[in-house]
Amino acid sequence: MKKTILISLLLLFTMGLFSQSVMTKTKMTAKIKDKGDVFGNTIHTLEANHPIEIIAFHDSYCVVRVDTILGYTHEMNIVSTKETQQLKLLCLKNQLRIKLLEMYEKETVEKILDKKIWIGMTSQMTEFSIGKPEKINKTTTASGVREQWVYDNYDMYLYFENGKLVTIQE
Repeated sequence: MKKTILISLLLLFTMGLFSQSVMTKTKMTAKIKDKGDVFGNTIHTLEANHPIEIIAFHDSYCVVRVDTILGYTHEMNIVSTKETQQLKLLCLKNQLRIKLLEMYEKETVEKILDKKIWIGMTSQMTEFSIGKPEKINKTTTASGVREQWVYDNYDMYLYFENGKLVTIQE
């Protein structure tokens, strides 16, 4: 499973979805493993302050390259910089994009990632796009379920009927 993740990340890197890598250093002695988990076998050990290239983040591990060695190290082993944090956010967004593309068409995924809302979107799409509401007021009638989603931070109310967005009140 983890090997598949490493291979997938490398394919995404070569396809340009992870178009950047970041150089940083190790904070402490760091083990490079063949899997991104505690059960991975150590394939190399680095001393503290050793330069390391971060290719991607997955869970709490980084996909790293040191010379010709490719593997994983825990993110606590690296010096966190603005650049490593930006790469981590990019990786999270790309992982979300991959998950969403398994569920929706590309145009819909792009709208969701741009935090857009539109009439006809599902409640699940809305959660992916702008997050969970602060409050949901629910009404059940003979014709189905109506919900009012309250977003105080957006100063907005969204109204759903049977899971589909029908009204946006700003």
